[in-house]
Amino acid sequence: MAKSPPPPAPRSRIVRPPPGRGPTPGSPPALLSHLLARAIDDGASDLHLEPGPDGLLVRARVDGVLRRMELLPEAGARPLLSRLKVVAGMDIAVRRRPQDGGFPLDHRGRELSIRASTLPVDGGEKAVLRVLDPRAVPPSLDGLGLADSDLERLRHLLRAGRGVILAAGPTGSGKSSTLFGALGELDRQRLNVVTLEDPIEYRVPGVNQVQVHPRAGLTFPSALRSVLRQDPDVVMVGEIRDGETAEIAMAAAVTGHLVLSTVHTTDAPGAITRLLHMGVPRHLVAGGLAGVVAQRLLRTVCTACGGGRHRSSGECRECRDGLQGRTGVFEVLTVSERLRDRVMAGAATGELRRQAREDGMGSMADDARRKVACGDTTPHEVARVLHRPAGALPPCSHCGSPLPDDARACPGCALPTRDRCRCGRVLQPGWRFCPACARPRPPAHSLPPPPG
Repeated sequence: MAKSPPPPAPRSRIVRPPPGRGPTPGSPPALLSHLLARAIDDGASDLHLEPGPDGLLVRARVDGVLRRMELLPEAGARPLLSRLKVVAGMDIAVRRRPQDGGFPLDHRGRELSIRASTLPVDGGEKAVLRVLDPRAVPPSLDGLGLADSDLERLRHLLRAGRGVILAAGPTGSGKSSTLFGALGELDRQRLNVVTLEDPIEYRVPGVNQVQVHPRAGLTFPSALRSVLRQDPDVVMVGEIRDGETAEIAMAAAVTGHLVLSTVHTTDAPGAITRLLHMGVPRHLVAGGLAGVVAQRLLRTVCTACGGGRHRSSGECRECRDGLQGRTGVFEVLTVSERLRDRVMAGAATGELRRQAREDGMGSMADDARRKVACGDTTPHEVARVLHRPAGALPPCSHCGSPLPDDARACPGCALPTRDRCRCGRVLQPGWRFCPACARPRPPAHSLPPPPG
């Protein structure tokens, strides 16, 4: 009888194996490498291992969406998690408190870094593995999806060389990519560029990168104070998490430094309100903030099948649902003198938004519509990402005040929300008369004066 061919070599290899014998097919080391290889080949950014009543559920996050990979038997869950803890430098005996670790991974000749974390949950422990590719660092702002006008506005802020520039958005919206793309635009040979990160995800040549260790006393505020004594030209703070960090960053910007950071807000004007709510004095926000880039990530139409339009038969080899890869949608706010005056005057978020629009800021919704018109993404994807929170009211396009669903006019500035006849019938574009009462269409309303 002919011998069966030997099993293929694993596509991924954990660089730092534990001492002892190497993995055998079907063992936890081989299984962990197999799962990581599948996830990376699919373009996943994260791999989730979740215990459940039927076993260990394995899911991968691809283009921001979690997809089920497979369900492993419950008997194999504990050996797999134990193996993960060993290679990630965690305590294998600790199961009732969260742990963090990581390890390098060689995947098809690519040197990747895996950041792992565990969390006690009902039924066992959940583990999440973040895949970090040093080559994925954007070399510049090109290719992120910024419109030409927004790209020029952002580059103008970088060329100015002072002030705080914030990337705003929820987790997973591409804020870090925007910051690293901005770093790529700088002359790092002539500038002293320092970053404060927790953790350091990507290595950037010509940049002094500092790993923050809160448990050791090296927090963002203390590290930022120390960095400012190192004669920096540009400082990147991974995230503004508290008022102390925000105030130090704003004070550094006022004294002539360029500071890049991120903040969790839904839009660009909301970042100003967020800083004020953190307790940063108004004069520091008005004087230190240079601009805000708010953003989200949308999945793009697959170039191989055109979103299914060019698919002759069967499934596309490059995608699952006609979408592959992602691009950003943005709104870029630049702080003008009029906007600074409104910040100092204590203007509400709606007033700040209106002023920013008068100064030329577009909206993420407008940017998304442009990408739909160009065929880069789909209306369904835009609706999925740019949805309003449950119960939230849409803002007035003039003053930003919330509009009740049955409003005939904005309660903040009296701008009519839609054309209506005197009888109450909503008039569609192109109608010269009301179909309900035959009255002539009223003349178009002019914009009311700005609030305040």
